[in-house]
Amino acid sequence: PFVCPSFPVIMPDELYMDHRLPALRHLRWAALLCRRTAEEAEQILKELKLDNDTIHRVRLLVRWWRKPAGTDEASLRRTMSRMSGEQFDDLITFKRFMPGIPENPEELEQIRELTETIRTRGDCVSLKTLALSGKDLIGLGMSPGPAMGETLNSLLELVLEYPEKNTRKQLIKELEKASGKST
Repeated sequence: PFVCPSFPVIMPDELYMDHRLPALRHLRWAALLCRRTAEEAEQILKELKLDNDTIHRVRLLVRWWRKPAGTDEASLRRTMSRMSGEQFDDLITFKRFMPGIPENPEELEQIRELTETIRTRGDCVSLKTLALSGKDLIGLGMSPGPAMGETLNSLLELVLEYPEKNTRKQLIKELEKASGKST
């Protein structure tokens, strides 16, 4: 039967829905569309006139569910930095109920524990929690623009790898080292 122009012909062997998957709209749609690309899933949901929040959440889950989240702290912080905390939690929940993921159940439990440790410590996983902001960089003499964004992103990458460096003093030192100035 016709659903919408982009709705794929879904073969029964492609369908997988674990009855334990929480009954949340975005998780269920992602389970239905997980064998499609994120772009195909988005197109289908737009044609079905779903709300933008659901479309965004499904697209993220479809894009990330087969990618390893990381089992060491640095790679896990890097994955966490690509989405909101709630979206990351949804991703880990989704992975628990999907076949063919890169992690086994023990690794998913380890990821949950590491996530809790990272959050409890307050490790930086976003530009919002970076010890330096754009205003700080302007105060240090940097002009607003693309270069500032690149600088902030490179500092974020640094603290995702080395969370102990997320202090104003340490990040300024890193900026000076990168620009060739001495402290």
